[in-house]
Amino acid sequence: MNKREILSKIYLADNLIKKKVRSGIGDNKLTPGVVNILYFLSDHDGAIQKDISNYLREEPASVTSTLKHMERSGLIERRKNDSDCRAKNIFITPRGRIVQKKVDDLYSVIQEDGLKDFSIEELVTLYMLVEKLCSNLEK
Repeated sequence: MNKREILSKIYLADNLIKKKVRSGIGDNKLTPGVVNILYFLSDHDGAIQKDISNYLREEPASVTSTLKHMERSGLIERRKNDSDCRAKNIFITPRGRIVQKKVDDLYSVIQEDGLKDFSIEELVTLYMLVEKLCSNLEK
């Protein structure tokens, strides 16, 4: 096994996860970007765009585009930030909560299926290795 094969497997795993998400949600408009933002907001409702960009390791412009789409679709709403007039807090709408619940349920199934044969130690190692990979790629 060489480094190219390892990165290829990581890419394949990412594609399989996205495929399961798309088929499980059953809505073509719910891109992986939308799903990931809803997943993040489920634990950080009211976050500002910078927090979302940092979490997703996405360029702010890409997140802006996805948030505009989500706002037009009625999944989120932006509210004025009391402490910074340039920032907006992002909140999930009631319609967004329904979709977000489907996302959370689907992620639970994908996690259960994809990680079922991993020990706690393997999960910790996998997390640390993927985090290290991400950190290296960001440099």
